[in-house]
Order: sequence, then C-alpha cells, then structure tokens
Amino acid sequence: MSISIDLIFLIISAAPDAALYHADLFLNAGYYEEAVTEYKRYLYFNPASELTSDAYYKMGRAFRSLDNWDQAISAIRQAIHASSCDSIKQERELVLAATYIADKRYSLGEILLLKIITYTENPYLRQKALMLHGVACLYSYKWDAAQSSFDAYFQEQPEPVIQAYVDTLLQEARNFFYKSPDDARGLSTLIPGLGQFYVGDYPNALNAFALNGGLIAWMMYKLWHGYLGDAYVIYYFLFRRYYYGNRYHAQRLAQEYNENLDASQVTKILQKLIE
Repeated sequence: MSISIDLIFLIISAAPDAALYHADLFLNAGYYEEAVTEYKRYLYFNPASELTSDAYYKMGRAFRSLDNWDQAISAIRQAIHASSCDSIKQERELVLAATYIADKRYSLGEILLLKIITYTENPYLRQKALMLHGVACLYSYKWDAAQSSFDAYFQEQPEPVIQAYVDTLLQEARNFFYKSPDDARGLSTLIPGLGQFYVGDYPNALNAFALNGGLIAWMMYKLWHGYLGDAYVIYYFLFRRYYYGNRYHAQRLAQEYNENLDASQVTKILQKLIE
C-alpha cells in the first residue's frame, strides 16, 4: 500500500514541532493571533518539552503586541517558571517587569526590578534594571526613588550631559507648586468660579461666576416680586445643579492641573533618556 506525497506532508504539518515552526513564522511576520494559536497547540502536545519555556515566552511577546497585558503577563510568568537557567530567568523577569510598567502596574514592576538589581551578576542586566526601575518610579511620581536609580545607573554607565539634564528636571519636579483640590473646592463654595480662577482656568471661572451669579439674580428677582414658587424651582432645578457642579469641577481641575504638571515632567525626562 502506498502513501501519497500530499498525505505525508499533511502528517508532518500536523506534528507538534510543525506548530512551533509555524508559530515562529507568524510571530516574525506580525500575525500575532495566529502565532498565539500555534504556540498553544505546541504547548498542548509538549507540556514538558525543553522548548516549553521559549514557547511561553514567545507567546507572551505575541500577547504584548496585541496589547493583551493580562495574557502576556501570565505567559511570561509561565516561561520564567519553566526555565531551568537562572540567567534566562532573570532576562525574562526583566521583560516581565517592563510588561508590568506598560500595563501601569508600577509597584509590581518596581519590586521585580529591585530583585534583579539585588541578585543579578550580569552588569548589563543590572544596568537595564536600574534604568527601568527609574522609569517605573517616574511614572509613579516618586522623584527621590527615581533619582536614586538613575544615579546608580549613570555611575555604571556615565553620561554626564544627560545625567545633569535629568538631575535638573527631577529637582524642578521636587519644587513644583501644586494646586490644592480642597482649596479649589472651598473657594468655589464661597464664590462660584473662584476655585477655577485659583487653578488658572479663567474662561471656566468667568463662566461659573456669570452663570451662578445670573441664577442668583433671577431668584432674587422672583423673591422680590413675591413669586416664591418660581424662586424655589430656579433654586432646586437649576441653581443647585450648577452651584454643586461648579464646586466639583474646581476640585477636578486642580487634580488635573497637578497630574498634567507631573506627566509633563515625566515626558521631558523620558525624551532625554531615549535620545
């Protein structure tokens, strides 16, 4: 009995190793969903293979490219667990930490990076971990912790011009004058629009003052002429809404002012670091 060439090819293509081969092709070509499918196929047939760690790691990279952070983190963790080589584990822990940072899980990234910094014997890996730890601290607005990490990094990888610029920006950040959300809310409680003026949002300050002032004048007019019911309707359905909204928006504007101030400084520092 003879077997056709097409049948032989089909049997080979269905083999688990073929799934890994195809997964790598899909990953390198940018077909990430297809790559994930093939890596899962390989892992299903080869749960204890020597290449299991690599398969999980590459699947994690594919998930990262799809912005599927939870699945990427899970796959990279499994890759670390399945690896028997300490140096490879640390390299993948560094990637995991970077993934945590990309997913805004800054505290988890910081903890993992501190572990790498403390225990790695690879100077290149330590330098990368110090840099990433500084970045994680930046995103958390921990200026002093970021300064410490960058100082250690530049001590091992001297770049005097960049270090001086980063130091200057970090010092500026420590001296920022933040707007108090509670003060903004209190000022707008006293006089509508005053909190917005305090934050520096002058158009909204004028709008809040004019709108609430106009409603107060309208209520007083109704009261003066004895239209108590109309005055109550204006107060309950219009004035209360805009008055309390004005207080809330003043508080929110102060919070946004502070966040934008911090975020702008982080962007400046990161732009200098990647030049």
